[in-house]
Amino acid sequence: MDEENEFSKNLKINLDEEKILVPKTSSTKGNVLSSERSPKVRNHTKFVHKFSIGNAFSSLGRLIGSYPIIFCLIAVLLASSSLGMFKMKIQDRLRDGYTPSTSMSRYETDVYREFLGLAGDPIVTLVMFRAKDGASIHRLEHLDEVVKWHKFFQSNFSFDYMEDGVNSSKPIKYSDFCSSFCDANVAIEYFSETLKDELNRMNTGKSKSPNLNISYPITTVRGYQLHLERNFYGVKLEEENGFSKFNYSLKDNENLKKLDKITPIRYIEAAMLLFRGGGNEQKIAQWEMALYKFSQETFSSELLEMIIFGLEIIDYEMKQNSPTSYFALGFSAMLVFVFINVLSSSYFYGVLDGGKIWLVLVATLCPVLAITSTFGIFSLIHMRINTIMLIMPFLIMGIGVDDAFLMIHSWLRTAKHKIPIIERIALTLEEIGPSITITTITNVLTFSIGYFTPTPEIQLFCLATATALGLTYVYCIILFVPAMYFASVYEEKKEVSASKNAFKIKSFLSSTCDIYTQILEHRLVALVLFLSMLAYWYFAIVGTLTINSKIDPEKLLPHNSKVRKAEKTMSSLVYYEYYPITVLINNPFDIRKNKDLHQFENMLGEFESNRWCRGKDLTILWLRDYINYIKTYEDFDYYSEDGEPNTSLSQPNETETGLDYKRLKEFLYSPVYKHHAPFLRLNENNPDFPLSKFMFIIANYNTTTWSDRIEIVQQSRAIAAKYPNLNVTIWEANSMFVDQMLSLKKLTLMTCLMTLGCMAIVCGVFIRNLMAVIFATMAILSVSLGVIGYLSWWEMDLDPATMCAILMSIGLSVDFTAHMSYKFQLIDYAKIQDGKIVKIPLSSQHDKLVHAIKSVGWPMVQGGISTIITILPLALLKDYIPMVFVKTITLVVILGIGHGMLLLPAFMVLFPQTWFQQRYNMSQIYSIDRKSNGFDTLKEENGRQVISSIPTQKSEPKPEILPLIYRVNEIPKWNTALLIGFQQTMICIVGLLVVPDIVSQTVCPGADVVALKVRLISSTFTVTGLSTLIQTTFGYRLAVLQGPSFAFLPPLYAFARVVKCNATNEDYVPPEEYLGRLQIIQGSLACSALFLIIFGASGLIGIVSRRIGPITVCPPMILLCLDSVPIALQKAKLHWISTVYFGLMVIFVLFIGEWKVPIPYFALAKRRIKFVRYRLFGFFPYLSALLITYGVAFILSKTGIEPPNGAARIDDPKAIRVIHESPWFQIPYPGQFGMPHVSLGLFFGMIISCMMVVIESLGNYAILAKVSQERSPPLSSLNRAIMGEGIGACLAGLMGVGTGVTTYSENIAAVAITRVASRFTMQIASLILIFIGIFTKLGAVFATIPEAMIGGVLSMGLCMLTGIGIALIQSVDLKLSRNVTILGIATIMGMIVPDYFAENPIDVGNPEISQTLNILFNIRQFTGGIVACVLDNFVGDTLEQDGYSFPKPVNKVLKKLPILSKLPFMPSLKRLS
Repeated sequence: MDEENEFSKNLKINLDEEKILVPKTSSTKGNVLSSERSPKVRNHTKFVHKFSIGNAFSSLGRLIGSYPIIFCLIAVLLASSSLGMFKMKIQDRLRDGYTPSTSMSRYETDVYREFLGLAGDPIVTLVMFRAKDGASIHRLEHLDEVVKWHKFFQSNFSFDYMEDGVNSSKPIKYSDFCSSFCDANVAIEYFSETLKDELNRMNTGKSKSPNLNISYPITTVRGYQLHLERNFYGVKLEEENGFSKFNYSLKDNENLKKLDKITPIRYIEAAMLLFRGGGNEQKIAQWEMALYKFSQETFSSELLEMIIFGLEIIDYEMKQNSPTSYFALGFSAMLVFVFINVLSSSYFYGVLDGGKIWLVLVATLCPVLAITSTFGIFSLIHMRINTIMLIMPFLIMGIGVDDAFLMIHSWLRTAKHKIPIIERIALTLEEIGPSITITTITNVLTFSIGYFTPTPEIQLFCLATATALGLTYVYCIILFVPAMYFASVYEEKKEVSASKNAFKIKSFLSSTCDIYTQILEHRLVALVLFLSMLAYWYFAIVGTLTINSKIDPEKLLPHNSKVRKAEKTMSSLVYYEYYPITVLINNPFDIRKNKDLHQFENMLGEFESNRWCRGKDLTILWLRDYINYIKTYEDFDYYSEDGEPNTSLSQPNETETGLDYKRLKEFLYSPVYKHHAPFLRLNENNPDFPLSKFMFIIANYNTTTWSDRIEIVQQSRAIAAKYPNLNVTIWEANSMFVDQMLSLKKLTLMTCLMTLGCMAIVCGVFIRNLMAVIFATMAILSVSLGVIGYLSWWEMDLDPATMCAILMSIGLSVDFTAHMSYKFQLIDYAKIQDGKIVKIPLSSQHDKLVHAIKSVGWPMVQGGISTIITILPLALLKDYIPMVFVKTITLVVILGIGHGMLLLPAFMVLFPQTWFQQRYNMSQIYSIDRKSNGFDTLKEENGRQVISSIPTQKSEPKPEILPLIYRVNEIPKWNTALLIGFQQTMICIVGLLVVPDIVSQTVCPGADVVALKVRLISSTFTVTGLSTLIQTTFGYRLAVLQGPSFAFLPPLYAFARVVKCNATNEDYVPPEEYLGRLQIIQGSLACSALFLIIFGASGLIGIVSRRIGPITVCPPMILLCLDSVPIALQKAKLHWISTVYFGLMVIFVLFIGEWKVPIPYFALAKRRIKFVRYRLFGFFPYLSALLITYGVAFILSKTGIEPPNGAARIDDPKAIRVIHESPWFQIPYPGQFGMPHVSLGLFFGMIISCMMVVIESLGNYAILAKVSQERSPPLSSLNRAIMGEGIGACLAGLMGVGTGVTTYSENIAAVAITRVASRFTMQIASLILIFIGIFTKLGAVFATIPEAMIGGVLSMGLCMLTGIGIALIQSVDLKLSRNVTILGIATIMGMIVPDYFAENPIDVGNPEISQTLNILFNIRQFTGGIVACVLDNFVGDTLEQDGYSFPKPVNKVLKKLPILSKLPFMPSLKRLS
């Protein structure tokens, strides 16, 4: 221990001599280095160093090295959980396990189960018989055989029923629990008996039976219809083409020749028996398995072959070919690989001994224990184990040894230095701990996010994998690290000396690494890699966009399963001829009423008119038979003793439809129609209206592909949704799979985005360098995109297995990218010299590259190879799901190594070294006082440590204002002016899109909303350009941009509430109706704009500004935003894409607005690519968020993730049609929508908005003058500016924009940021806006922006306006109760009064006056503004008194006698005043 303590002293870093550099952001001279540090700074440095990540792992290593046996015992205790595997049971939920819990099919299944009274999911067992000789099965001997086996299965075949694992007292048969489904196959018996009877009549010379038509799909026997389509398939009739190929069977069979005269049926390929449980799903499930085993072991027939199909059978078959049988092969291959690598590395470093075998065994044992512990824990807590989870061991084995490789590599490098074991372990964990922690956290997070997907089977797989990965990390720390401690005992007994061959190998590898790094640093190589990456991205994106979302149960079956034949037969034969859709009417209608009956008939007609329907004759509907029954047949009590019929045919029915329910019970008991009984639920307590609910079946056909099945389910759901009063739901056996396919793309995209975001956050926490985090995240994205795309090219479909694999690929890709990024951003690394640890600086990009390649290159390749070796045995299964993971992991390893070893280092080395040395600024964590030009240190303030400045000069010079690049009257070069003008245009584009959308919705144009929006966008851009041109040329004459104002929205909302319109975007609204509303808005706005012109021309600004202060302005601003919240919510809730825009804006504005993004450009002079750092997100937050969100919407639309009528689609048919029909150029003009009209109420409301615009603009003008480094604006300029706004608002009214104009503060901010105040650039921007307005096609493209995105844009705009409104009162003394009270009263009254008058409209007898008052008092802005203005101007200031003050009369006396204030116990004159 003395030796170790001495070594610890040598390792100790002298913190007193450490220098901390805190960037001085306010200094224009750069960072200042301090050579002196206060004790508090040194203490803080020690604190930060002590709790750094590397030091934490170093401390953990010392702890393990001191108590290795204790940690081994902890590992043994944890491993004891593996004993739970003895209780492990494998169970799959094939039918619904891969369906999202929120899917429509789950609700439909619940309704269906409730109708049938089932406790579990409905289970159907199908038994198909076909003739062994391939001929027709309607030969009598074959039909008799089918009937014989049906009776045997139903009444004689028994099995031992297991209830909760215990045998029942006696065997049970299907007839014991089939309930109302016992007669489901009676049509086969009736058909067989009918054929035999007719054949006997023919043999005896009798004539054909009357009312008989033995045909297909309906056979008529004695007037009764017998449906055969559910029991016979592959039927060929005489009149059909192609039946002649079966005529060979007629030559040798006399009975068939006779049958040819009885029936037109010439060939039947298969007979199908359907068995259902009737509420006893556990019994039917066990009966199905018993029958399947009987078919495989006992069934024997000379005539028939038997095929049985059911979900329980599929579940059983999946378990038979379990991948666990190949785990031993994977484990053996992994053991050999680890053995070879560890021993060869030990030989290379000269430390080959017996202890390395111990390391090999423990390294492979750690992932095995993690696997067994996971299964054991799951079994102990009674969690289900499914088949797909059995692939998890292969993943864990491949991934789990990666951490051990890194540790062994670091451990062996320190062997020759003879460091004490404890310090050696500490050094190893300090170096490797952060890296393996990053990869573990990212992998666990990846699968943890997958656990929150709404798919049960995927949840189980992801939870098990995340648990196993976490346990692998734990075992690596608590078991493998102690193993290294014990293995080092062998090293102490043997002198460390590398062989000559080892030196040669080391020299060769070192020179190879140098050559490799020189190749990577060559710019030509970077260019080739960049071009190759573009090609790689192209094919990856194309593959991703074209990947098929498809789920086939056949994929889940082993390739050699006998059930595959049954599944193929079901798809090609059964689904082609019969595909039923069950329709449930949960709110039954009254058949006695014409209205109800006609509504049902209309709905039924829609179901039967789809292109798949086989015809209404095949619809199984009780009502049609009931109508036929009561009109044709006599009353008959089938359970009466005398059996005498009671005739009721002549009894009149006095209902509207001539129908009632009097004979319903009799109908359901009749032998012919009793099969309808399971389709109805009756209420015995209401004999007049006994029907509680019912269902019927629509027969479809030609649905052999999943696209057809998806379409028919979607169409059926759409029809059901049209009749909410009937509460219609549908049920289809494959609807669970349909919903899986419909949700897979959307679910995969959302999960991948969430996972990628978490990966970026984790990398940011551990790497702590912006550029390194960006490179790592982009590499993860690139690898994940490549995996999805190239899986598509590799003939893989998007299904639950592929989604699991994609999630896994994101997590695995971190192993290859994060290590390289982490190593590359280091500024130094630790090295042992003369028994001491020294820090070796990485002074150049070349040094960083060499260090990164040498540190993680070989372990990265080792990890990739080991992962592939472990997973390759799965390929021997030749089944779909294992092959998905084999292909995915192969792609991840290849692409991961390619990115980690080739692309990342080649591109990162091109960037300046300083970009990879930037750490997160401490000013983000501590408060900083930046008033001096010195450097920052720490001080105590209010009990916490903050950073303060130590002045280096006695005087504190004022901060210098950076000079403008272009002043107001200066004209930049044309290309610069064009770019800056375009930038200003893009900054204001958000407001130019929101206002037309709101105005178009306000006038309620119905189905013409898109076309009207296009014209409004065109007018808005044109008016914005004209107003800006007027303002910059004749008005204020500074670089100001005018655009639509949100202050005019409240009057529009009030107008919409008064002039109500309930039309939706699908309804037709006459143009004269909605254009009439628009004309009222136009006229009212144009007239109110005259107020601004008069206001500016008369010079009333000075008078008004003295009466309108911040207290008057703040409540209307807040109320403006509050009144717009419902509109924003209505649009935003249409789709989650609105939150994407909102979230991006929050990130851009609050978090990364100051980030300087490297942007490449080609320098012509030097003929090479250079980079410039630009505050992209700070300059263009609105535009960046809009483009990214629109890109997401584009992907959702083109990949089919968003359904055809989804709220996030950009290819809405109406919008696309408008794009095609819109002219290329169209000049907006005044009066283009018709002659404007005026509404007094709306006019006065817009007058209030004009006043708000004046106040807002006056503040913006003052700010712009300061930013432009001009003197305060003279009164004449302000008057001209207000006149210019009035002219712009008048133009907006005449041209149909719908709102007035105001000065955009975002563009003023852009002037401050770019330091370009040139008037000419803003005039260029105005011309660009006018061009866009005239270019109508572009306006039509803007109209494709989804309405939900507009909701996100509007929400963020309201947030900014709310902040501005609150900021207005920063100059108000809020300590005075007067000010606080006025603000509160004005705001609350602005909420209460409009709501009151909305429910209780004013009616003074004159419609015009009533409408005016209603509009005014419906404007929250008007009410709040009037209350605030009146109170602020008429309520005088009061002296705020505290508890120590005298009463007011006493204070007045003291003011008159100032001599008294000299006394020490009296308040001073200053206090009194």
